[in-house]
Amino acid sequence: MDLLREDWAGIRKIDLEGAVACAPADIAAIFARALNRPVRPVVLEPAEWAAVLAMNPFSSVAINGFIELNHGLNSGHIDFGSDDTVELRQGRVPFEEVAEAILRA
Repeated sequence: MDLLREDWAGIRKIDLEGAVACAPADIAAIFARALNRPVRPVVLEPAEWAAVLAMNPFSSVAINGFIELNHGLNSGHIDFGSDDTVELRQGRVPFEEVAEAILRA
């Protein structure tokens, strides 16, 4: 939230990270504890992404942007670590709190 309140002009590149790095298995374990039932991560093939995202209230523009971003990250075309002008911002809220908020919404 602090980032959105900053006063600046021009173009900035910002790499956003969570408070702690989490693997898919970590995320599944956090949701499993919050839901008090088993949760396991599942790999979706890229061809399935649009249909799964369309089950949620996302516009086609948002879905296409998400898919393009993920293709860029997965292929290495987007690599924040190789750009000295990128600002790294690390969150302060643990994913356990994020998961609880998602489940309350």
